[in-house]
Amino acid sequence: MGLHIQGNIDCGKAALQVGPILASADTFDIYVRGKNGHGASPQLAIDPIVAGAEVVQALQALVSIGKYVV
Repeated sequence: MGLHIQGNIDCGKAALQVGPILASADTFDIYVRGKNGHGASPQLAIDPIVAGAEVVQALQALVSIGKYVV
């Protein structure tokens, strides 16, 4: 269990909620690799920026809907 100061709870009282509430210090790395190309033939390239943006959006969707999944 952890203790955290929260301004909206009266002194001497505690609050709980259903589900996970504690933080984690785990880390991980994600590597997105692309393939270089040329302006004359962009169809042969794989843009890692677009792929990376998709990864960020997918992870954010997990965070956004995760609180509604029981």
